[in-house]
Amino acid sequence: LEQMPLSMQNTAIDEFENKIEDFMVKTSIFGTNPLSAKIGKKENLKRCDRYFIYEIEVDANNNQVKKRKGVARAVNVVDNTGVATGDSKPSTFQQQGGKTVYEGMLLEAKKDIGTTVSLGYPVMSTTKALGGIKLGVDQLITFSGTNNLYFGIGLTANLFSDINPGNISAEGYEITDGTQTFSGYTAALSANFSKEIYFTRRGNIFLRPAIGAGISMYNLTSSSDKSIEFTIPDPENSSKKINNPFYSWTSWFVPVNCAVGLNITPSIVVELKPEIIARFAARTGSIKINGKDKSFKLKQNTTNASDEMKSWGFDKIDKMSIYSGINVNLRVRF
Repeated sequence: LEQMPLSMQNTAIDEFENKIEDFMVKTSIFGTNPLSAKIGKKENLKRCDRYFIYEIEVDANNNQVKKRKGVARAVNVVDNTGVATGDSKPSTFQQQGGKTVYEGMLLEAKKDIGTTVSLGYPVMSTTKALGGIKLGVDQLITFSGTNNLYFGIGLTANLFSDINPGNISAEGYEITDGTQTFSGYTAALSANFSKEIYFTRRGNIFLRPAIGAGISMYNLTSSSDKSIEFTIPDPENSSKKINNPFYSWTSWFVPVNCAVGLNITPSIVVELKPEIIARFAARTGSIKINGKDKSFKLKQNTTNASDEMKSWGFDKIDKMSIYSGINVNLRVRF
């Protein structure tokens, strides 16, 4: 109860700063190398807060108008809460797009939630299983002590039709005999950490290295062999059907990439992202044996893999393999 009034006040101020023009923190740029301004904790400035940079111009009717020249984020916030004279050290910012800025330009708070949604398309990939359309969500981490660090979730999916995966077995059970074709889909879900690294003063271009881990899946749903049952009775409830675990394969993978990004606007980013992916041997889905879930490692018996098999990674389904690719990403910041 003692903390509630202060919490309500801080929450109200944050909302007012985001939505009401008169409450938005405004100041002039104090220096440009590095970009700095004389605001800090007293003005409720937090690391990674977003600010727009404006230049005041006069239009044809002699009215003053603000023209946005760039966007920046706070990277080092000074504690000026005990300073009454205004003679304090400035906080520093990293410009993240726009034009060249000068001392005296207006810096105005335009806070965001730090979430980025991305849509990626592969322009080159050595495996279609991990090279489909990519969706991602990244959240800016503000409590880690570093700047421009993101935690992200990625999803990749692709469809295949009438593909011969070769002769694949598990624990002596023949799953595919090398003559059948199959249709289905692949999917991959991963988590990653990435960091935007800015190396130019205006910040229009940046690097974003990332590393993560995830699980990929092959799900075979139909075949040229009509005798294959892709659904079977549930061992725990025979009146229900479940997907046949022998035709659903999963494997762990580790993606490493480094994107080159271009800030088009404060909200729109385009990236070119080369990547390398290490994928480990796949296993079947879980099967109930003596009341316990068990999965089996796959074994690929063919030695003459076709180009079609290689393009989907079936030729190395039973071993660790390395793949590469290049993706184009469209990212939208919120």
